[in-house]
Amino acid sequence: MTTIKLTIEYDGSRYPGFSTKKKSTSIESKLTLAIRDVTGQSTQLFAAVKTEPGVHATHQIVSFQLEKESFSDNTELLKMKLNAALPADIAVTSLKIADERFVASLAVKSCTYTCRIATDPAAALFSRPYTCVVTESLDLESMQQAAQLLTGTHDFVAFSNGRTKKSTVRTVETIKINREDQLIQIQLTANSFLRHMPQLLAGTILTAGKEKKTDRTTLTLAGVESAAPDCPSHAFTLTDVQLR
Repeated sequence: MTTIKLTIEYDGSRYPGFSTKKKSTSIESKLTLAIRDVTGQSTQLFAAVKTEPGVHATHQIVSFQLEKESFSDNTELLKMKLNAALPADIAVTSLKIADERFVASLAVKSCTYTCRIATDPAAALFSRPYTCVVTESLDLESMQQAAQLLTGTHDFVAFSNGRTKKSTVRTVETIKINREDQLIQIQLTANSFLRHMPQLLAGTILTAGKEKKTDRTTLTLAGVESAAPDCPSHAFTLTDVQLR
């Protein structure tokens, strides 16, 4: 068997996440079907990050295994055929042969989500499907202060809407906030994220900017106790995955 490592990008607008119980409608299902159509083989996919409904990606890593004879080592041809078989909103940007033991879901060191925010509706006219529009005035200093308090290792149980029996402690490595005219980007990098955690982190930072203050009683280095309303999923893109 040969292990294939894909880098893919997708517009998540019409998908219920990378993978879902309704497999026929997920990004995973579309990719699995394309691989089967091109190679004649059914295979199991392993994604570095399982993005949520409506979330996009410009740098998602996926691995799977194939019988070598199905593509004859011509990775560029396989990449071209997969892109021809995939829907227009999913694309393979890189296809390489990996170590046979490589499994994308087990090799993640950290991942980065970028949230796009526009403070002027006109500034997001053509990018509105990928942008959160905020008409209130935002105080960048308060947002930076909130970002600093949220950075580090905390129990982020309040920043997830999913139930889990596993640990809810995560390490947020960096939160970068960049502003250019009416566009603000919040880049969140962590060793991993709980379900809906990026949206709630960004929402809390936005709330701090709207109120022009940082509530240090709820955002403490000892532990995060509460989250503000979330930022919509369509404003988020998985922009980087760092592997071990």
